[in-house]
Amino acid sequence: MLKTYKPDNNIKLSKNFMSNEFKCNCSVGHVFFVDDRLVLCCQVLRNLVESSVFFTNAYRCPEHNINVGGVITSYHTQGMAVDIPLPSDSTFRKFHIEMARAIFPFVLVYEDKNFMHCDIIERV
Repeated sequence: MLKTYKPDNNIKLSKNFMSNEFKCNCSVGHVFFVDDRLVLCCQVLRNLVESSVFFTNAYRCPEHNINVGGVITSYHTQGMAVDIPLPSDSTFRKFHIEMARAIFPFVLVYEDKNFMHCDIIERV
């Protein structure tokens, strides 16, 4: 279920994640959206890798999405995607990618940019 949050109300969404970790990176303090399924997938990933999981991007407001070159239909703007930095150690890197692919319906690895995009939308 998609839920709306205010950036000034930092609410615990799961064992390891607070709502503000999913807010837009722009400087405007506006409401943002997070799908419960995304939080669940992030928590399961965190449990499996047994280390902190951070996001370089989660929710993006439409303006910020345009500014970073995101597509208009980006799942970030719908609270259904996160970008996760990859560990530098190749063994941990491979493990994080494999675990993400086992959890999230869609994972796209950007090796050259050192992160993976994970979202909750299954592609056919």
